[in-house]
Amino acid sequence: MTRVLTIFALFCSIGLFAQPIHTERIEYSEDSANLYDCIPFKTDGILLKTIELNKQASKKNEVLTYVKYDTAFHKISSTDITLPSKRTARLYHTNNAMHYDMRYRNSGEYTISAIAAHDLSTHTIHGKMPKSTTVSYMRGIGDYVYILGFTKELPILLIQNIHTGETEFGKIIPLNKRHFSIFSFEINEDTQEVYLFTKDEGKNEKLVKFYVYKDGKKTNEKIIKSPDSEKQIISAFASQLNDGSYLISGTYGNASKRNDTST
Repeated sequence: MTRVLTIFALFCSIGLFAQPIHTERIEYSEDSANLYDCIPFKTDGILLKTIELNKQASKKNEVLTYVKYDTAFHKISSTDITLPSKRTARLYHTNNAMHYDMRYRNSGEYTISAIAAHDLSTHTIHGKMPKSTTVSYMRGIGDYVYILGFTKELPILLIQNIHTGETEFGKIIPLNKRHFSIFSFEINEDTQEVYLFTKDEGKNEKLVKFYVYKDGKKTNEKIIKSPDSEKQIISAFASQLNDGSYLISGTYGNASKRNDTST
């Protein structure tokens, strides 16, 4: 039995007759490799992420092999990255230029690999968070990785430069721990910004906070209130406009029912 990965390259033209579909196929034997992921990068082709079984030398670590193919499915190059695997939690993130793989332990120790789709250059960084931190999100943009989660029921945002290894903490201070939550954490690749939305509650009023980070620093923090007391914001997403202001879009729910269902 073989493990089969099939990738279709479709070249379409508008005409009166259907064009044939050309199919390229790579087969991996189950005895030699485990297919982890197929990561598309638009005009930069794709990365195949596999675990080559003959390269594994330790039960504590695993060797990930990244193979780059161009858009015509021609093999360009490959590289190996060794990451801890024993008793680790894992998170992944991909933007238009990079793929990130994070492993962390209950002790707070973590390792992140960042691999560039363009030339397969890699950066591996190590760090330590407070013990028993639970990571909810990991995002990467520019020279920075943003690690967002909770420790002792309090939010924590750790920002690390993947080149220098320097770290700092983003200040996120809840008004009410019982009613605090994170509901959106995304990147804007055009502006190299990170957008964070949190829900909180103060003086019997539900609030949404909007944070903006760029180049490892917080550049904006704003409380967003619903213009209608009968409506509460359920979800929100941000886009920066040409004049530097932000457009917030999302959904709202019925405030009197105090639920998180959008209406």
